[in-house]
Amino acid sequence: WVEDETIGGEIKFKCPRCGHNSASYNVLKQVGNCLRNKTGLCGLKTIKLHNAYDHVSPVKLFPSISKYHKLPNQSSDKEKKPMNFNLQKLSTEALNYLASRRITPSAIQFFNELYEVEHLDSKWIAWRAFGGDLQLRSIEGDLKRTPAGHEPNFSVFGSINQSKRIVIVEGLISGMSHYELLEPENCLYIVLNSTSNMSKFLYAAPGFNRLGFEKFMLGLDNDKAGISSTATLEQFCIQNKFDYEISHVPIPGGDWNDLLMKQTVTL
Repeated sequence: WVEDETIGGEIKFKCPRCGHNSASYNVLKQVGNCLRNKTGLCGLKTIKLHNAYDHVSPVKLFPSISKYHKLPNQSSDKEKKPMNFNLQKLSTEALNYLASRRITPSAIQFFNELYEVEHLDSKWIAWRAFGGDLQLRSIEGDLKRTPAGHEPNFSVFGSINQSKRIVIVEGLISGMSHYELLEPENCLYIVLNSTSNMSKFLYAAPGFNRLGFEKFMLGLDNDKAGISSTATLEQFCIQNKFDYEISHVPIPGGDWNDLLMKQTVTL
């Protein structure tokens, strides 16, 4: 798996026709080919998404997809030794912070793999990203951070076996707020942690679909990045014939926590 920040994510794998490690598929551009075809050494002109997943097999689903490699001319935080943290239960201070954002115990129970850590002389809420690395959010403000040596990625909350739909949101607090406002049943939550992790989620998305999920519910922020990412997800769902639904935050520039704080939705 190679992530190119300019054109999105690209999967590289063995060509199903010539057998060489010369095939690739760009997740965002939705195109693929075998490099040997350009020299007439392979007759496979077009590679479809299912070819890539049949050979890469990225999701059986939660063996971790944790080894993302930067292009040769780019540096990688994985070259640094990952920071180790002492994961603690959420303190009263952390719970009070969540309460100040109108997050109730029911949402905390659903998003139940939340911890507290000390980092840079401050206290942070911590949770795992897909692949096991930590993502952090300050309990003293809105600062978010991926610690040195840990890989940015999306996170998964909820039970796979009991879920039929997938809700996709940008941030942890936004996702918890979506849960508070709409109380959707039988849902798995995907927290992107950043729209820059979109290509990594698209890489894994067909695996979720194969597990029997019936619908993707797109609930990203109502800002430039969120609107653009929603369009990308919508096009991805259409091209792969996935059922989907878009939930708009009715506040320009806002997220689900902005809406929760205003309490404009009738529960």
